[in-house]
Amino acid sequence: SVTKDNIAKLPPVATKLELTVVIGRNSASYADSLKMGAVDRDEWEKAHAGEQADHCALPDTREGWVLANAKVIDHHFAATNPSGQTKLVLDITNIRPKGARIHGFGGTASGPMPLIEMLLDINKLLNARVGQHLTAVDATDIGNLIGKTVVAGNVRRSAEMSLGSADDDDFITMKQDQKQLYHHRWASNNSVAINTQFDAYSPIAHAIAKNGEPGIVNLELSRRFGRIADGENAENDPDVEGTNPCGEISLANGEPCNLFEVFPVVAVEQGWKLKQAFTLAARFAKRVTFSHYDWQVSRDIIKKNRRIGVSMSGIQDWFLNDFGRRVVSGFESVVDPQTGKMVQKPIYDPEIKQAVDGLYHTVVNADQAYSDALGCEPSRKHTTVKPSGTVAKLAGVSEGMHFHYAGYLIQRIRFQGNDPLLPALQACGYHIEPDVYTKGTMVVEFPIRAAHADDPAFAS
Repeated sequence: SVTKDNIAKLPPVATKLELTVVIGRNSASYADSLKMGAVDRDEWEKAHAGEQADHCALPDTREGWVLANAKVIDHHFAATNPSGQTKLVLDITNIRPKGARIHGFGGTASGPMPLIEMLLDINKLLNARVGQHLTAVDATDIGNLIGKTVVAGNVRRSAEMSLGSADDDDFITMKQDQKQLYHHRWASNNSVAINTQFDAYSPIAHAIAKNGEPGIVNLELSRRFGRIADGENAENDPDVEGTNPCGEISLANGEPCNLFEVFPVVAVEQGWKLKQAFTLAARFAKRVTFSHYDWQVSRDIIKKNRRIGVSMSGIQDWFLNDFGRRVVSGFESVVDPQTGKMVQKPIYDPEIKQAVDGLYHTVVNADQAYSDALGCEPSRKHTTVKPSGTVAKLAGVSEGMHFHYAGYLIQRIRFQGNDPLLPALQACGYHIEPDVYTKGTMVVEFPIRAAHADDPAFAS
């Protein structure tokens, strides 16, 4: 969250940092790293012998990349750099080269080049703010630069949503800067936080008309409601400050999302009774709240909320498969009690509505019973509907509550340029082209047939 009240808590940038990234000649990434802005380690040490600077040899781990970024950021602030050290040297010699295998996570390494670019870009941004406070745009840019670097790391992908203030025009329009958008601002979905009384939508609407962003998040609604049908409760979720990166889970500070996804069509095909599947989902998610979390702020809020998010996906496929129809059977004209205007209210199929409501109460009841057995608080919230892009594709069903985009379509998937799958895909005849957003990334086109695409009742 980069809302104005959160940004105001950040101290001003205190120190202009001279950052040097060095690399030894024995590294396989030596030549490519010099092109990205690194310098020869031996030559630098010879030229700067006796010079006062903080040095750090980065380990060849994910934590090493985090450490590098933390050192760059921390050197700019008085609380984390009390001596006011103005020079930092980061040695990337030990980082594995591009194409090397990543044995734990899988895939191949990107080499240190994306890391160099990120460190220099973030340092440049912070140096430009010396004596000033960071803005919401600055904070989002830092997150986007990190996300861009993560995406460059082969099979890894980033998911970011930046939540700004609804009256922050710079934040609202930040994606209209095409140069910055193509460089790194594509890496997050941006939204603004509002309450129910907010009505100054014109600047937001103009921005949405240009590029679809920002989205709108009603934090008051998240705090005072679970399911809208269950009515308002001021104590429902009072600590909410934002959402997870996909936007379907309301979260307090330090709180992670904890999601479990059920595919009703697949579950039934495999012989599960849906009540049994959703009961097990609630129990599994509840157990996750007893995991070890690194930060005390996370441990405290998880113990308080025990939040779970049991979701279902392939919802439209389930309706079509089990009920043979859509959940909305029509619309009726009613008067909105708040505005007095005539609106169209959907008419829900009673049988489908009862089935969905029954599964919701299955989750709530399972959580209560398991909470009693474990001696912990019942979960503050229990269910959600994930957007479910990738996971639903793996299960071969429609995504979340969405209809399929079409019965037949082209699905584009990004691969790192040196991914060993690319030659095989090319040999199979799939169309492949460079990603216009990210250097070193290729896009592969796959023809897709949606589940039930040829059913007469299929809708998209």
